[in-house]
Amino acid sequence: MTDRSSWLSFLLLVVAWMMPSALMAGGPTLPARSLESASITTAAVTDAPQYAPGLPVEVFVIHDWPEKPAGTSVALLFDRKPPVFGYSAALEERGMSPYLHNDLGLFWSGLLLAAEKGRHVISLVPTPGSHQNCRVRVTIQAQPILVWDGEPTISGEISLDAGPNALEVWMVCGNPNQYRRVDFQLMMRGPSDRMVTSIPPTRLVHAP
Repeated sequence: MTDRSSWLSFLLLVVAWMMPSALMAGGPTLPARSLESASITTAAVTDAPQYAPGLPVEVFVIHDWPEKPAGTSVALLFDRKPPVFGYSAALEERGMSPYLHNDLGLFWSGLLLAAEKGRHVISLVPTPGSHQNCRVRVTIQAQPILVWDGEPTISGEISLDAGPNALEVWMVCGNPNQYRRVDFQLMMRGPSDRMVTSIPPTRLVHAP
């Protein structure tokens, strides 16, 4: 019995000695992968470009209906209404009151964030009942896409890269006493979309 008990005691000592070594060998593998993934994710977020919603809009007093921004620049404002384009930013700015009896041209410039690469359909739609004595030109990536001049709806196509694409909108309207009724909506259909829908405001941005 003494020999057998001594042998069992020896085996237990060997097993107890080997278990910490096995744990030490296999333990750190999973935490190491988790830390690596976390560092990659943090780097991606840190390196991503930062944009702010809304578009700057420059206001011009015009004497005719130029096809491009022209006239006397009287204000540089900020507009959070896009994808709805109208005169609300100018009408709500107190400093604009001396100019509101003039014909005004509005020039928005910023970025359109495309969710994916490929062909996109861009549409400009006046809302029912809006004042339509206007001309509107939409340019994306320095390419004229839309020129609205009284049609119910106009559409055009352009190939965009995923991410930021330069956007410019130039609007001129007559009859300043009707400016509160000017209301156009910019819409889009991406490569994976089934229908044309309003562009989310979070995708019409500027670099702060």
